Amino acid sequence: MSINVAITGSFCSGKTYVCQQFMKSGFRIFSTDAMVHELLRKKEVKKKIRKIFGEDAFSGRVVERKKLADAAFKERSSWLRLNGILHPEVIKKVKVLMRSGRGDERNAFEVPLLFEAGMEPFFDAVIYVKARRDIRVKRAAKRGFSSQDISLRSRFLINERIKVKKSDWVLDNSGTRESLNRKIKDIICQLKQKEMFDAKSQ
Repeated sequence: MSINVAITGSFCSGKTYVCQQFMKSGFRIFSTDAMVHELLRKKEVKKKIRKIFGEDAFSGRVVERKKLADAAFKERSSWLRLNGILHPEVIKKVKVLMRSGRGDERNAFEVPLLFEAGMEPFFDAVIYVKARRDIRVKRAAKRGFSSQDISLRSRFLINERIKVKKSDWVLDNSGTRESLNRKIKDIICQLKQKEMFDAKSQ
């Protein structure tokens, strides 16, 4: 029996690092951001995006993700229309990946917009990664994003308090790497114990 875990969280909170630790423990790792990258190269998707945003989201014939985000987050209606294009395709891909393999895989999916896409029911467990804003701002700066970029990309998202309540585990990545690693190992241990219990119950 496969186990499917969603790893989500705020912008620059450390979701990818958490996924890397899961991979070291034998989990297959999938990124919905990577799926979106792939979608944005498809002709039919680019056509739909151009219809909504015109050339504002493009550099020549290529969709530039920063330009697309800037255009989408100007208005809630634009953001929702973009999600309407991307989310159904991402959900299809996630479901295919969940069914792939031998049937006993441990899968971890990095899904930044898990709750906004309504995908949480598809997973056996949800882990929310958070960090103090000042820490996230410093991390974002290293990636070329400003504090304003963080605010812009958060303005239409579901409140973090609601996401925390809906999650099975919450990882606060505001402290040391050692502390975070211990918490991750504890969660992985609990997941493996649950997996063994579920297998015996069948």
